Amino acid sequence: MTISTISGDSLLALDIGTSQTRASLFDVIQGRYRFIAMGKSRTTINAPFNDVEEGVRRALEDLQELTGRIFLGTEGTLIIPTGLDGAGVDACVATISAGPPLKVVAVGLLEEISVESARRLAETTYAQVVEILSLNDRRRQEERIDAILRARPDLIIMAGGIEGGATLSVRKMLECVGLANYLLPRNRRPQVLFAGNYAMQKEVEEALSPLTDLHLAPNVRPSLEFEQLSPAQTSLTKIFKKVRTRQFDNLTNIDNWAKAP
Repeated sequence: MTISTISGDSLLALDIGTSQTRASLFDVIQGRYRFIAMGKSRTTINAPFNDVEEGVRRALEDLQELTGRIFLGTEGTLIIPTGLDGAGVDACVATISAGPPLKVVAVGLLEEISVESARRLAETTYAQVVEILSLNDRRRQEERIDAILRARPDLIIMAGGIEGGATLSVRKMLECVGLANYLLPRNRRPQVLFAGNYAMQKEVEEALSPLTDLHLAPNVRPSLEFEQLSPAQTSLTKIFKKVRTRQFDNLTNIDNWAKAP
């Protein structure tokens, strides 16, 4: 995910990986960008820090020691652009590959049909299906709700009901998803992608839109014989970016973080 565009002379490139965060400094020498030095730190997205910025600051502190230049202001923010005293950088770009896969709950009517389509849809992105709910499931409704609460998913993919098909069964699964969202704190409620029977979209929207972020996509299983994942993949990509943005919201706008002291 690119955070800012490149402009100016000195350039700071932040690479926030799964295990290591790197801060690489480039500067214009004889009209061309040249690599100067790289500071490193462990990535701090996970416990005990749970704050990706901490790893960025440590990498910049390491870079400061290597180069003798100052990049951080008194409040610990990046100095941008370069000051008259030579502190800071003119531009900054960041890429992020850290973080676990999205946790997905796949919901459908039959495991071998609509649930399987929901699972395959999830597997088209960096995601892990952590729970499955279907009509084949012999658990009581309250046990299904508990399963969602325990899973703490980032996303629930709802499929099921071929076009012109089941509505009562979809409604039963919808009730389960709605109650689970209601019981979760608002800031921990998962995104919901409904890619089932088109005839149910309005009812799904009325039930879930007040509770969480709902996304509607064409039916992934419009008939028993036919599966279409591509239209829903567009929505899934947007959801992935939205969830990742929330996880890294302190780096999504470098202008707010990178400011003069």
